[in-house]
Amino acid sequence: MVAEAIHGLSLRSNKQFCSQNCAAIPGGLAESLLFGTKKGVYTGSVDSPGIFEQVNGGTLFLDEVNSLDYSIQAKLLRALETKKIHRLGSDKEISLDFRVVAATNEDPFKCMESGKIRSDLFYRLSTFVLEIPPLRERKEDIPLLTEHFIQAHNEASSKQFSGVSDEVLAVFKQYSWPGNVRELKNVIESSAIFAKSSTIQISDLPYYITKSRSIENKEHREKNSANFLPASTSAPSYLIPDVIEQLIRDGATYKEAMDRFENLYLDSCQRNCSNQTHLAHILGISRQSLINKLKKHNLRPCDGTRDG
Repeated sequence: MVAEAIHGLSLRSNKQFCSQNCAAIPGGLAESLLFGTKKGVYTGSVDSPGIFEQVNGGTLFLDEVNSLDYSIQAKLLRALETKKIHRLGSDKEISLDFRVVAATNEDPFKCMESGKIRSDLFYRLSTFVLEIPPLRERKEDIPLLTEHFIQAHNEASSKQFSGVSDEVLAVFKQYSWPGNVRELKNVIESSAIFAKSSTIQISDLPYYITKSRSIENKEHREKNSANFLPASTSAPSYLIPDVIEQLIRDGATYKEAMDRFENLYLDSCQRNCSNQTHLAHILGISRQSLINKLKKHNLRPCDGTRDG
């Protein structure tokens, strides 16, 4: 999307834009696909232009360029340096005018260290570098991207959608998106298949998205529940959900349950506070009210605060 935006805002916008995922090129076909072929170079071959010739005057986006074989990277470097190419099996040079935008799906410096990309090619490509942060680090883009993909779906399908529910958007913002923008696009397309209304709902999302949400919610609940427990290592090892279940089994009344929670909360807070005046301020109650509550629950005063 960024590469296409660069092309669309350039003086080449009225020329061809082509996007090629280098990782998807079958083994041994990269050279003929990129640079074309001469008739007779192999059985059944014909005179055929490659992608570079097809985008003459325009822009070629090479995604995952680090997936190209080293020998092809050398030919790509030469093409960038001379703006000339040779079709496979031909000694005739063809002069071209093109812009190349390239991307790696890994840290380019690690790619150079591991031998996945030639250093001379990287430095030739890195005239201008843009680092695109993963979707999980720019979640403010999610509503805009969601709307864009909904509109794209509406243009291509008779099944129309007005958008996604607020709950779905909240899930989208919570999810980590390991597959980045492509994954968001695919999730929307998948959800559109199962949606029964004009608004995509939680029940329409793929299972792994809602499962991830459930796991994150559980971890969040357990973390928050743990915050209510006393800081002492001698404190009980249960969580608030366990307390609730036990209270239900015991048939506790609402008042009894609230007393139990107040006991846990006060015990945890006062163990981590230096004096009662400070604790009362944090809790938003008077110091005398705090003293009364501590006595009610047979809790000791904060350390070093018996005199105030």
